[in-house]
Order: sequence, then structure tokens, then C-alpha cells
Amino acid sequence: MTKKNMNGFEYESPSKYNGKYDTKITSKLEKADNAPAFNYDMNKDQSYKALQKSAQENGRLAMKDTLGEAAALSGGRNNSWATTAAAGAYNRYMGDLNDKIPALQQAAHDRYRYERERDQKSLENWMNQGNDDYQKYLDWAGIEDGQNKFTRGMYEFDQDFGEGKRRYDQDFGENKRRYDQDYGEGKRRYDQDFGEDKRRDDRNFNENKSQSTIKNNQTSASQKADEKQFLLNMKAQFQMRGQAVPQWLDEEIRRLK
Repeated sequence: MTKKNMNGFEYESPSKYNGKYDTKITSKLEKADNAPAFNYDMNKDQSYKALQKSAQENGRLAMKDTLGEAAALSGGRNNSWATTAAAGAYNRYMGDLNDKIPALQQAAHDRYRYERERDQKSLENWMNQGNDDYQKYLDWAGIEDGQNKFTRGMYEFDQDFGEGKRRYDQDFGENKRRYDQDYGEGKRRYDQDFGEDKRRDDRNFNENKSQSTIKNNQTSASQKADEKQFLLNMKAQFQMRGQAVPQWLDEEIRRLK
């Protein structure tokens, strides 16, 4: 793996793909690309050579037999007819061999096509294995890349969260300082205004209380005089009728003095 660094985040990228089947696939491809076109050469065909050898041997035997039969008929002397007949016997075998060349060529072409198809299937098999191997690499690299992205995301989240928290704490501290300052000033003004209002209310209350007390005292004295006069009038009525003044009446009059 290759180590990389991005904005302070260090991670390992997946290693470069190295196909274990690449050499074999390359060899098969080169063989297919360099394969020669079909060209039948009977002199290089082992099947033809085997038939040719057999035809030549059989032709020579036939020629020998023909010459022997001609010699027997001519008293042991060779003649042009015997030679022609012997050559004809030999040529018949060679002619039969030439008649087999198209079939030999077709057989050679079938072998050529079979070998090309076999090579093609072998190449496809190796390529399939290479594709499977590469897909496994992609799956593995995808997992590694996904893990790197997740780790990087967590790293960036932590970075952003830390920076956000730092700014929040800074803003919160500044706001709290301002709040405390404003609250302290507001409380000071409130206490000052409250104290002034309280002193004013207490002064007004005391003035009102004093006036009320005076008024109440004045009212009480007047009521007392009226009550005393009423009792005196009642006592005078008892005396005018010649009745004894009740003791409680004298006590009440004395209390109001």
C-alpha cells in the first residue's frame, strides 16, 4: 500500500493491481495474433508421407509383378509393352494417392481449426480467471477505499467538531461575559432605582402615617368629647328625675376625663 496525506489526514491507498494471470494471457494473445493462416503443404503432411510411402512400395511391387508376368509371356525378354504396363501399374497407385490429397487437405484444415479453437478457448479461460482475479481486487480495493473514506470522514468530522466547539465556547464565553456585564449593570440600576423608590415610598408612607395619626388623634378627641357630653347629659337626666346616678355611669365619665 501507498501512504498518502491529505489536509493532515494520513491513510494508505490500495496497492496497484498486479494480475497473476497477465503473463499467461499475454502469451496466449501473442500466440493467437501470430498464428499463421492455413496453408496446406502435402510434403509436410505426415499422413500424406505415410500414404505416399505405401503407394510407392505397392507401386513398385505391382510394377515388378507386371514385368515378371510380361517376361514370362515373352520368353524372358523385356519389351516396350512390358515396360509400359509396369509403369501403368505403378502410376495407378500414385494416382490413387493423388485422389486422396483433397481429403488429406480437409483433415489438415480440420486439425488447424481445432487447434485454433482450442487456443481460443484456452485464452478465454485464462481471461475469465484474470477477470475474476481483477474483480476480487476491485472488491478488496473498494472495501479499503470505503474504509479510508469512512476514516477520513470521521477525521474531518472530528476536526470540524473541534473547531465548531472551540468557536462555540469562544462565542458562549463572550456572550456570557456580555450577559453578566449587562445583568450586573441592570441589577445595579434596578437596585439604585428600587432603593430610591423605596426611600420615596417610605417617606410618603411616614408622612401619610403621621398625618393619619394626627387626624386619628383629632377624630378620637372629638369622639371622646361627644361621648363624654352624652354621658353627662344622661347623668343630668337621672339627677333631674331625682334618681340615683348608676355607678358605671360615673366610672365612664371619669374614664373619659
